[in-house]
Amino acid sequence: MAGRYEGDFLVTLLDDGRNLRLESDLFYFDPQGVRWGVPKGAVVDGASIPRGFWSAVGGPLEGKYRNASIIHDWFCDMRTRTWQATHRVFYDAMRTSGVGEARAKLFYYAVWWGGPRWEERVSLNANLPAGSDFSFKGVTSPAPVTEIIPLDSPGAGTTLIDHKAAAKRMRAMLKAQNLSLEEIEGLADAPQF
Repeated sequence: MAGRYEGDFLVTLLDDGRNLRLESDLFYFDPQGVRWGVPKGAVVDGASIPRGFWSAVGGPLEGKYRNASIIHDWFCDMRTRTWQATHRVFYDAMRTSGVGEARAKLFYYAVWWGGPRWEERVSLNANLPAGSDFSFKGVTSPAPVTEIIPLDSPGAGTTLIDHKAAAKRMRAMLKAQNLSLEEIEGLADAPQF
């Protein structure tokens, strides 16, 4: 099954020159039929794509990958799915949007290498039903979490020059061979790739 989008895609470009707000719900169904929805009113900026890759692939909200970027940004912010599934849906949604395989793989490498990561526990807790009652057997609600410490991605703490070098290396590798997504993940996770 191929992925598909559903519904109209309406946005407002915000005055800050960087963000956009959805004026309609955006739904994507991945190749396994899993629904990924971004609600009307969501504000995104495409920044989950590491900045150093922009010169290699374009700005985060331009081109055929824009809708995929919106899906990816929303789920990076909400963290209701694992970071691995969130990065993978970005690849799938790009391909559905007509982004070529090599370019989609370069973007996939970029978000796997330098995009946000979080513990699976964060996704599990984010999916608790609204209004859940945490009291049971005399135990009261846990203290609210004021800060979620993200996991570092392999590209965390690297410079813009490092990002550009990584983009150049991956682009050359993708040109030379047809890497699988699993091979791309391994290269992105490898120290000193």
